[in-house]
Amino acid sequence: MFEYYNSINKIPEYRYEEMNQIMYDFHLKITNNNPSFELHGKNFDNWVNMIRNDENYNIILYIENNKIIGLICYGYYNNELMISEIQIIEEYQYKGLVKILLKEMVKQLDLSRFNGIVCGTIRNDNEHSKQVFTHIGMKPQEEDNLNKNYKLYKISYDDLVKYLDNNKEYTK
Repeated sequence: MFEYYNSINKIPEYRYEEMNQIMYDFHLKITNNNPSFELHGKNFDNWVNMIRNDENYNIILYIENNKIIGLICYGYYNNELMISEIQIIEEYQYKGLVKILLKEMVKQLDLSRFNGIVCGTIRNDNEHSKQVFTHIGMKPQEEDNLNKNYKLYKISYDDLVKYLDNNKEYTK
């Protein structure tokens, strides 16, 4: 089952607490248990404020037994579609949920709000996400005015749809 949230249909507090815990757990995994990522505090408050109030920000949650299994967050920025988060809880990884979430996102998109470019940023130390984005067909970009700890990846909307229409799943 999917749940959809944006600045109009605001996400309930218990859901963004659950989302944040999923992201925190993943951060610990990719940083070898470095707890530098704040679970609460200023960063968390800023993130919650953006989720609740940014009219460009959208969240799709994949729910089983009233528990978040996966999520995708995206927004329309600078005439592009920016994927800001894709997270799947560990026991459900490598089971096609990234593709399910991307397909659901594509169904929900307002194509008039972006120029056909889909992008996302990945932390330089996040090898798992680099592999997933590359598998999808996203390409790392050379022009990089982002934080030096992140890399920008892009794919055309048409190429993303072609990938989603293909039956090939990502595996380890």
